[in-house]
Amino acid sequence: MQARELEDLMRDIWEGMLLPEEPLEGGAPREEYDFASCVDIVGAWNGVVSVECDEELARAFASAMFACSPRELVEGDLVDALREVANLIGGNVKGVLTAGCRLSLPRATRGSEALLLDGGQALVCESSLWSSGRGLRVRVLAEPGQGSR
Repeated sequence: MQARELEDLMRDIWEGMLLPEEPLEGGAPREEYDFASCVDIVGAWNGVVSVECDEELARAFASAMFACSPRELVEGDLVDALREVANLIGGNVKGVLTAGCRLSLPRATRGSEALLLDGGQALVCESSLWSSGRGLRVRVLAEPGQGSR
């Protein structure tokens, strides 16, 4: 998988399912985000898809998913929404990889340092999107020797 493929996949999910009315732009990632989620891909290819975003964007995702006002949401709703975003993106990444892979249940938390990555993975690609100053970064990491597919 290449960064451009990942960005196209992210745009398709954003525009088709998450926040279709909000314009997107590419851009450089931030160093830290408020929320993070990840999902493992295991089988013929082993790696992780991580998703990080700002709280305001997590709130917008949750509001759209749960059809409620952003003011009604609690932190658990934001975590649940980001789990689903990681699941959507991870499932699409899995779809372009070698057959014979499956997804783990997604994990999510406040803060990106708690992604539960083991540190042994190598970055395959990453992409960042922005909407109204709110950032979303997705990284695909692979276990050593996995290559990009």
